[in-house]
This record gives sequence, C-alpha cells and structure tokens, in this order.
Amino acid sequence: MTPDPRDGSVPRRILNAALRLFGALNAMHSLPRLSIKSAVFLLTLLFILFPNPFLLIKQIAHFNEPEQCIQTDFEGVDAALHSIDSLAGDAPDSAAVLAAVEQFVYDRVKYSYDWHSWGCVDYWPPAEQVFRRGVEDCDGRAILAVSLLRAHGFHSAHLVGNANHMWAAVDTFEIMGPRAEATFNNADGVTTIALPGFNALLTSLATAMTVFPGTRVLLLSLLVLLLCLHPAATRIQLLSAVTLLLGGLYVLKDWGGLFRRDVVDGLSPELLFGLLLVLIAFALAGRRPRS
Repeated sequence: MTPDPRDGSVPRRILNAALRLFGALNAMHSLPRLSIKSAVFLLTLLFILFPNPFLLIKQIAHFNEPEQCIQTDFEGVDAALHSIDSLAGDAPDSAAVLAAVEQFVYDRVKYSYDWHSWGCVDYWPPAEQVFRRGVEDCDGRAILAVSLLRAHGFHSAHLVGNANHMWAAVDTFEIMGPRAEATFNNADGVTTIALPGFNALLTSLATAMTVFPGTRVLLLSLLVLLLCLHPAATRIQLLSAVTLLLGGLYVLKDWGGLFRRDVVDGLSPELLFGLLLVLIAFALAGRRPRS
C-alpha cells in the first residue's frame, strides 16, 4: 500500500533510509568509503553550482578561451557605437570614449547576479547575448564593454578581473569598476591567472554567504557534515553538530553583510566566531563517541 504523504511516518522513513544508507557507507573499508564520499560530494557540488550541465560545459570553454565571448560584429553594434559617439561629444579623446562606453553599458545592461539570470554560480555569455538580454552581472558587462571598445578601434581592449569582479582595460585605462587587485588578465588574447590575496578570499567568502542562495549553502554544508560523520556517531552527537553548524552559518552570513558594507574589516570577531562554530561542528561530527 502506498503511504499517505500526509502521514508523519513518511519523512521519518526517509530519514531512516538515509541513515541506513550512510550506515552502509560507513561500514565499508576506508579507501572505497573515501572514494564514494568524494564522488558524492563532487557531484553534489557541481549540481548545486551548475544545475544546468550545458552551462557548465560552456563556462569551462569560455574560461579557457575568453576571446570566444568578445564579439565586434553583431546586430545592433552600429547603433551602439553611434550612441557612444553621441555620449563622447564632438571632439572626443580616448578617455571620453572609454567613459562613454562605460556609461552606455551601464545604461543598456541592468545588473543581475548570475543566480537570477542563469541559475548558476557564474557564466560568461558572448557579447551579443549580453546586448540582446540587457541583464547581466559584472562579467557580462565587461565582455560587452571590451567588444564595443574593439569595435570602436581600441584593439588592445581586454578583460581584467579577480575572483569577485571583472572589468575592462585599454593599455593603462580601466573602466567598469576596476579593483586594486587583478588576478585575471586577458591582454593580447593570452590569459594569465594569479593566486588571490587574503582580502580577495574574504570578499569571496562574504559574497558566498550573502549572494549565494541560502538553501544551497545549507544543503551543501549539511552534506559535508554527514560525509564527515563518524560511523559510530550518536543521534545526540549529530544533532549537536548540526546545531553548531547552523549557528556558524548564521554568524557568517551576518558577518558577510557587514563586510560587504565595509562595517567590519579583515579578521573581525564575527568572522572568527562563525568559523570556530563551523570547525567545532565538523570536529564533533567526526569524533568517535566514548564507549
């Protein structure tokens, strides 16, 4: 007989089935257990970050070859260049044209995070797609700006960015909100990547805690906690670890909002306390219970 979904025993059965599954997994030898847990984590991570696998494939290709996104001949480019010339004035110099391109892109393309536009963590669309949709985040805006600059004759225009932002550059000029730290550069069609600094890592963490959908953060965090759970862990131990994890995520989310508004800076007490709660949660989950 099919169980009634309104029956309180249904979620209990699902929970018991999940516990039996993790119990069987933890009963395996260490090497196959670690391999399966790693595979489960990676597949879940990919699904959470890129629910659409086709966008993931495209993003990998665009990241490897950013020049695929730069387009100087698409429908509407001539009208766009005419508008840019009007914004630049009667006797424009290079700085005036760059400022006009920046203003045109800001006016044409409304800002929206990729989670809202594409349903994934990050995607670099081609310039024509950005121009047609009129909604993108910083990378789409930068791609369109570089494309328009090249179409206007600035052939050295290229993409620059870091883990949190992307902008456009022409020689020593930079537009679209340049940042002090650049770890990505596509000058002359050659991509160079550097390791991010400490502040960039903090910005990435703050962005993930405030911009990244909270449900996905929670699901991924709980999955990692369950994968770290000791085979002999008790339910009280699991409940305590989950409580600490939720508290830590809440503190980190609050810190992320403060950090992005420049209310706190660097290693603030809020950040350290949130990280401490999360670390204690994972340590407690992986601890062997006393016999």
